[in-house]
Amino acid sequence: MNIIFLRPMKTTSKVEHDFLFPIFRCNRQLRDLEYNIKFKNKIDNSLLNCDILCVLSTCIRHHGKDSDYMDALRKISESSKLTYFFDISDSCGVLYETGFEIGDVYCKKQIYFDRSYYTDVNALEPRMHFDYQLKKNSIKTYSDNIPKNYSHLSKNYINRIKISWNLGQGDYRTFPLPSKTALRSIIRLQTEIFRKPINFPALRNRYFFGEYSNRNVDLLSCFGSYDNISKPIFLHRKESSDIASSLSHKFKVVSGFHSVSDFHQLLRKSKMALAPFGWAEINWKDFEIFMNGIVLLKPDMSHVETWPDYYIEKETYLPYRWDAADLKDLIERVLSDNNYIEEIARTGQDRFISFNVRNNSFPFIGRFNQIFQ
Repeated sequence: MNIIFLRPMKTTSKVEHDFLFPIFRCNRQLRDLEYNIKFKNKIDNSLLNCDILCVLSTCIRHHGKDSDYMDALRKISESSKLTYFFDISDSCGVLYETGFEIGDVYCKKQIYFDRSYYTDVNALEPRMHFDYQLKKNSIKTYSDNIPKNYSHLSKNYINRIKISWNLGQGDYRTFPLPSKTALRSIIRLQTEIFRKPINFPALRNRYFFGEYSNRNVDLLSCFGSYDNISKPIFLHRKESSDIASSLSHKFKVVSGFHSVSDFHQLLRKSKMALAPFGWAEINWKDFEIFMNGIVLLKPDMSHVETWPDYYIEKETYLPYRWDAADLKDLIERVLSDNNYIEEIARTGQDRFISFNVRNNSFPFIGRFNQIFQ
C-alpha cells in the first residue's frame, strides 16, 4: 500500500514531530508489511501516486489563510483515490472543520467519549475543561478564535471521527539536554533531514525508578500559571497550585520554574507530581512523570477517549476533581502509604514503556494496521 503524508511547507513543530515519530521509528517493520510511506510538503500531482493521501492538520494551521494553497489542497484531495485527514491538535475539543471537507476519513489523537458535547448549543467553549471554568466562574466573554461549539456541524461528521495515536508515542523531551536550542535542532534533524530517529546512546529514552523511601520531595508542583495568556487555564491550574502550597508546611512541596537539568533531577527525587490540564488534556509533563517513576496526579481523565490509554484510574494515575476540591485529602491520604503510591508509580511507568515504540513497536504497528486496513 502506497501512503503519502502531506506536511506543511518549511515548518516543523514539536506536535508534528511527536505524531510522525512512531512512523519514522517503525519504518522498517511497516515496509515489511508492504506499506510504502513517503513524506511530502508540496502540493503537486505526485501526491496522486498513492493509495491513500494523508493530510496533516498542520497544513491548514500554517497555510489556511493562503487561498491558492487551500484551493490546490481541495483539488488534490478530490482527485486522490482516498484522503485521510489527520487532526494532530492536542485538545479533544478543537476540530478542523475543513478537514471534514478534505478527508474521506477524519482521524484525531483524542476525542470526548460523549460526542454529543461537540454539538451542544449550550457549550461556551469546545474544550470541555475550558467550558467548565467559564461557567463555574461566570466568565461572559472569552474568545480564542475558535467557535463556542460545533452545533452547526452535522452529527454524522462527529460520529465518524476515528482515533489515531496521541503524543505519548512521540519522542519530545525524552532527551536529557540542558539546551532548548539543542533539543529543537535534534527534532529538526529527525523530522526534516534524516526522517528517522537519532539513536545516539546519550539520546535514548531513559527510565528511572528510584527507591521511594529515599525520595525527599513529596510533591512536585511545577507548571506555568498562564495568568497573562489564558484565564480558563490560569483558574484551573491555580486551584491545584493553591492546594499544593497549602500543604507545604506539612510536606516537602517543590514549585516554581527550574532549569531543564535541575527539573530532571527534581523528577528523580519526587514521589508525586501534579499535571493539570493546559490547552489540552494530555501534556508532555504526563510522560516525563511516567518516565521517572512518579505518581501522576491529574484531573479526572475519564471523559477522554484516546490511544494509547495511559490513564487507568487508581492504577496508573490518581485522578482528582476538576475543581481540585478533593486534592488536599487525596495527597494527605496517599502520602501516608509509600507502598501504595510506589505501586501506582510503577504500574504507570510499566504501561508507558509497554506502548513506547522505542521499547515495543508491536502496539503501534497494530494500531497503524487498524487505521489503514
